[in-house]
Formats: sequence, C-alpha cells, structure tokens
Amino acid sequence: MVTGAFEHTLRMQAKGQDFIAVIELGRYPGIALAVRKECTDKLKTIADLKGAKIGVTAPGSSTNMIVWYLMAQDGHQRLQPKEPDATAAHAAPSL
Repeated sequence: MVTGAFEHTLRMQAKGQDFIAVIELGRYPGIALAVRKECTDKLKTIADLKGAKIGVTAPGSSTNMIVWYLMAQDGHQRLQPKEPDATAAHAAPSL
C-alpha cells in the first residue's frame, strides 16, 4: 500500500498494472501556483505568465499537470517543457 498523488494510479492503469484505490486523501489537489512577491503586481492571471519560467517538481508530475490544466483552462495549448536551469528543478513551458 502506498500514498501519493493520484496521477500515479492513472499511469499504472495506462501501463496495465493492477491497483486498487482505497481512499482519496483530499477533495482538491494540494498544489498551488504561486509567484514571487516582487512579481505579484504584474502576474495576476494565467495569461500574465506568458514568457515566464514556471518551476515544477518534474516533467509529467502532479505540479506539471496542474500547470498544464491551468494553461488549458485559459485556452493555451500544452507545450513541451524546456531544459531545466539552475533556478528550478524542472521548467514547465513558457506560455
């Protein structure tokens, strides 16, 4: 038995691996998109992130999926991540 982000069970299902979901730990994802304090005046909407670097824990991770979801909700296409740099573990695509 394990616990973690629910997208892991979806990946297991896609690979044909057997699993049983016993309990979902929360109604909403425990992930928030935040901006640095010095950027709060200019970054108010998802559209304002155009050209910005967005840090996620790993490509395809739940944090990356949340960014993709927010982009899609704002009408943007899902783009491929750029190469990571020293400022983030991995970089989600710039809008």
